[in-house]
Amino acid sequence: VNDKDTIIMCSFYLPFNVVREKDNSLSLELSNDPLYHTLFRLIEGKKNIKWFGCLKNYLHITDEEREKLALTFKEKNMFIIDLDKDIFQKNLTLFKEILEPLFHYISLSPSIIEDFAHFDIYWEAYKKFNEKLCDIISPHLKESTLIYLHDYHFFLVPSYIYSRCCHAKKKVFQNLSIGLFMHSPFPSHELFKRIPFREESLKSMMNCSVIGFHTFDYSRNFLKSAKRLLSINYESTINGDLAVNYYEHKVIVRVKNATPEIDLVKKDFNSEEFKTNFN
Repeated sequence: VNDKDTIIMCSFYLPFNVVREKDNSLSLELSNDPLYHTLFRLIEGKKNIKWFGCLKNYLHITDEEREKLALTFKEKNMFIIDLDKDIFQKNLTLFKEILEPLFHYISLSPSIIEDFAHFDIYWEAYKKFNEKLCDIISPHLKESTLIYLHDYHFFLVPSYIYSRCCHAKKKVFQNLSIGLFMHSPFPSHELFKRIPFREESLKSMMNCSVIGFHTFDYSRNFLKSAKRLLSINYESTINGDLAVNYYEHKVIVRVKNATPEIDLVKKDFNSEEFKTNFN
């Protein structure tokens, strides 16, 4: 991918928080979350990168305000995933109270365990969320486009992209690449196999070109799940990477720590804002 290629970034939230001022007007504030802050600083000013995500305080913003914000974000080459608020809330519950604890080996609360028995409700909302993202990014896809997905929020997007776009227009999107980076741990096979959407998610992930993990243990959990659930073995590549072959499509599995860029940290330390607030 070079500066002329289109890069599409997808994260659950956009890197800006919407702040309601005392006069009830809205302003944007760069998120202090390390992931969003670092990614934004790295891509700032690059016109070929488009970022798609939700608003953090989505439930407290009116439809009229969201339409105005959409225009503001578009100027920054960012696009709001516009969801029905009920769908958004169900996904928020799924991510924060079910998947995040499970992926981090934290016991679910008794009330959530009770809800987990009705997982189909959350699963349908999850599918609608992933389908919505696919609908939004499809018009922006071009030849040699890289789609960069962040975390478990988008497990189904790769399959939706290929089924809707690449199969219908194979020649146009023959150089389309999808990357997924797991910022969360990937759970052990023993735990992952208990999640209702396990096979559908794994099959969708196999449409990626590259899947990244923080540690070898997490990548090993993924590879073990792929072997046990889909009967897929992994192999070593010439470059020393691991790869799995799924219906003649090769998925590269890499281990890479995502850390804040030191140069950006130093720049912030030397900024007048930092000196004023922390000296």
